[in-house]
Amino acid sequence: LTQNVTTSTALIEVENVATYLGMPVITLNIIDTPVGTASFSLGNPTTSQYISVNGVSVSNGSSIVFDSVLKRITVDGREIRGYGSYPKWLRGIGALEYYDDILGTRTIEIVPKYIPRYL
Repeated sequence: LTQNVTTSTALIEVENVATYLGMPVITLNIIDTPVGTASFSLGNPTTSQYISVNGVSVSNGSSIVFDSVLKRITVDGREIRGYGSYPKWLRGIGALEYYDDILGTRTIEIVPKYIPRYL
């Protein structure tokens, strides 16, 4: 489920239809934002698992990918370091929590995807 975010926080419904933990690849596509640096955090509020990055240079057209399977984060294809725990979801409906510290207006497309995994 793709969702556009225009505020610094958002709670997005996600669903894991598989029998094993959902480990998504979450892409943040920067549609409209002031040029500069920002911090981003994504997580599962039920399990308190959050992964964050600080000081990311952003501009319109940038893409930030949080890959929970490969445990890596890229900005426009360049790998960067994050901190925290990559979030996972149990079977069923859950929530993806989003934060940023961008000053000013923003439009960010959040695209969570995962390959269903079964036991």
